[in-house]
Amino acid sequence: FSPPTRFAAKFRDRLQRSSSISVLLNTNVVNLSMMRSGQRLDVVEAVDSELRSYRFRARCFVLATGGLENARLLLAATGRAGAGIGGCRHGPSL
Repeated sequence: FSPPTRFAAKFRDRLQRSSSISVLLNTNVVNLSMMRSGQRLDVVEAVDSELRSYRFRARCFVLATGGLENARLLLAATGRAGAGIGGCRHGPSL
């Protein structure tokens, strides 16, 4: 356990100087898309507060939204099996 870190206060200068990191504020991830092989994440789609859409491609993504939000994004994402990236291929059991 550690005390809360004020991320912007601690890392803002380093992030602004980075040529390999982009920071978007007031932007929400709306979909995660897998490659055709289904083996890895291919595209992250997002929309900002002014309804501008973004599509990001990268070799590596870090999903760090917190335990419940990570699970929600994975289950709601576009999966090749049609059940989300983190979902069951056979659908929910009732």
